[in-house]
Formats: sequence, structure tokens, C-alpha cells
Amino acid sequence: MPFKPRKVNSDQICAIRSHCAKALPEADGIEAIFLSADTQDYGWKWEIRALDINCNRWQLTYGFSEYLELSDEQRETLNEWRRVAASLEGNEFIPIRILEDVLYAEYLGIQPILGIIDEGGHRKHTCEYIGGGS
Repeated sequence: MPFKPRKVNSDQICAIRSHCAKALPEADGIEAIFLSADTQDYGWKWEIRALDINCNRWQLTYGFSEYLELSDEQRETLNEWRRVAASLEGNEFIPIRILEDVLYAEYLGIQPILGIIDEGGHRKHTCEYIGGGS
């Protein structure tokens, strides 16, 4: 089926927003936090989700990482390029965040217990490397 942009009106947006939480859950009610990542040709779209004691699912944060892992030298080189670009453009410097950083960070004071990554199509061999497959 070909892509067709969906048009929504303000009533539909309000209906969706009525199901959104106004605040994040308390850490003591969280059973698990996990990472899910969708591979793209140019990096990974990721999100961090939590499951609470009532089986509610929470999206805690999301983002995009161009790289899975980098050496310290590679990271510093890329960050220097970002510093220069941000300075020239009058923007704030934002250091590079690789997918490994996202997995090992804490959210609500809790580190994710697992990561879920797709392997179909994009970066199949990289996904097998991450999962320890062959």
C-alpha cells in the first residue's frame, strides 16, 4: 500500500493526548526498564520504556544515535567537529551519544535490563554482532 500522509484535526489530537500521562512514574513502582532500537541505514532510532507494577507501559525518553560504539579517539574527533559546527552556527554544542551510552545509562535511577533491536533489512550483520549471533 503506498504511503499517504494522514490528516488529523485538533479533536483527534486532544483525544490522543487525553491518554498521555502528565508525569513520569515513581521509580519504586517500576518493574523493568528496557531499550528498544529500530535500525536505519544511518543509525538507530531508540526509545527507553518502563513497565510498572500494574503492567502499564511508559515511554521515558527517545532519540537517535548515529553510532553503536566509538573509541575514545573517534568520539573526541566527532565531538570536536560538533563543537566547531555549533559555534559557527550559533547553536549549543550537544555531545555525541552512541547507542551503547543509551543502554548503560540510568532512567529513574534504574539501568535497562535488556535491549530489543530489530534485525530485518537494515544493518543485519551489525544486529547479529550485538546479539552475539553468527
